[in-house]
Amino acid sequence: MARTPHPALQQFSREVKERWIEAGSPAYARIAKLTAEDGTAISQGSISNLLSGKSRPRWDTVRVFVRALSRYENPHCNPALLMAVVQRWRTRWAQLQNELASTVDHQPTHPTPPTRPTDERARDGNSVIDRTDSADAVSVEAALRQKIFRRLRETVDQRGALNRADLINFTIDGTSLPLVDRNRGIRNPRGMLATLSVMSRGGRDSSDEEYGDSGFGYAYRSGTIHGDNQKLRKALELKLPLILFRMIGHGAYVPIFPVYVVADDIERRRFMLAIDNDLPDQIGARLPDRAEYTRNRVHSAEFRARLLHAYGIRCAVCGLGVAQLLDAVHIVGDAQSVDDGSGRNRTTSSLENGLLLCSNHHRAFAAKLFGITPDYTIRVADRLMAEGDDGALGELRGLNGRSLLLPDNRESRPSPDLLAVAFAAFIRDGAG
Repeated sequence: MARTPHPALQQFSREVKERWIEAGSPAYARIAKLTAEDGTAISQGSISNLLSGKSRPRWDTVRVFVRALSRYENPHCNPALLMAVVQRWRTRWAQLQNELASTVDHQPTHPTPPTRPTDERARDGNSVIDRTDSADAVSVEAALRQKIFRRLRETVDQRGALNRADLINFTIDGTSLPLVDRNRGIRNPRGMLATLSVMSRGGRDSSDEEYGDSGFGYAYRSGTIHGDNQKLRKALELKLPLILFRMIGHGAYVPIFPVYVVADDIERRRFMLAIDNDLPDQIGARLPDRAEYTRNRVHSAEFRARLLHAYGIRCAVCGLGVAQLLDAVHIVGDAQSVDDGSGRNRTTSSLENGLLLCSNHHRAFAAKLFGITPDYTIRVADRLMAEGDDGALGELRGLNGRSLLLPDNRESRPSPDLLAVAFAAFIRDGAG
C-alpha cells in the first residue's frame, strides 16, 4: 500500500497548483518551453510531479517553474518584481524542507482534511503569504515602490492629475506595471507582497472619508475580512507604502503617496490610512494631529491638481505654462470653511477659492502688492504705482488693469464673492 504524502508536501503542492491556476493553467508543454528559454529546462513529467505533490521537489524545479508562470502572464515582467517572486518561493521551499526533515517516514492515520482556497485560509489577519515573506523580498519590493513613487512624482509635477489610461499603461524601465486594477478599486499585483494602490472617488470638496486620530478610513472590500483585504493587512504588517488615488472629476485622478496603513479596524470593517514619510516608525500609534495632517495633505494635492486641470497649466496672471513653477493659491485663508457673507457653505479646497499662480505672482499676491477685483481685474497697489521707473517694478505695474486669465469652464472660475473678501483686505492693508 502506497504511503500518503507528508501533509506539508501536500500543502506545498496545493499552493503551487493554485499559482498555476491563477496564471491561467498554461499547458505543460508551454511551461517547459519557457523554462528552456530561461536557461534551465524542466520536463513535462517534472511539472506533473511538482503539481501532484508525490515527491519532494528540487529547488531548481520550483524556481524555473514560478519564473515561467510569471513570464507566461507577462513576457516583459519587471526584473525586480520577478526577483521578489522567486525569493518568496525560495523561502517557502526552505520552510517545506524543514517541515519534511522534522518527520521521518510519516504515515498519517486519517486523511488530510481539505482546505479552502489560499486567500480564504487566513486566520486572525494572517494569510498563507505570511509564511513566505523574507527580509530580502520585502527590501526588494520596498525599493521597487520607491522607484514607482519617483516616476509618479515626475508625472504629477508636470501635470498634477492623471487619467485612467495613464494609470493602466504605467511603465517602469520599459516594463508595464499598471497602477490600478481595471475592474476594482484596489490593486493587488500577483507578484507583490502587499497592496500597491487603492482608489477613492471622494467628493467635490474631499469630505467623504471619516477622519479620526489615526488618519482616515478606507472600507473593507466586498463584504469579507479576507480576500482583497489580506494584502492591505500585509502593507500594515510589513510597513510598505502604497498609493491613494482620488478621483477629482472628468476622468482625472490625483495620486497621493506615500500612504501607510496604520490600523486595521475589524469591528468597523475598515483600514486607517495616513500620509507621512516618517510613519513606518510610528505605525500603530495614535497621534492626535495625524488626521489633520493627513486631511491637509490630501486636500492640498487635490486642490493643486484641480487648479492645474482647470487653468490648463498656466499662471492666471502671466500665462507661464511650466507646471513645476505653478502654485495652488487660496484666495482667502486655508482653513476648512469660509464665511464670505453669501450664506453659502464653502470650503477652501474648492476651485472657486483658488488661483493658479506662478511662484513670483504668488508671493506678490500674498504680500498684497496686487489684488484682484470681483470682476477679475488686476489692481496693483497704489504705493507701487507711485514709485519710480524701476525695471522689475515696471513689469509689475504693467499688470495694473489687466484681466485675469480664467478657466474656460465658468464653474471653475474664482468666486466673485471670495475675491471681494480678499480685495477688501487688499484695500485695507496693501493698496494705500
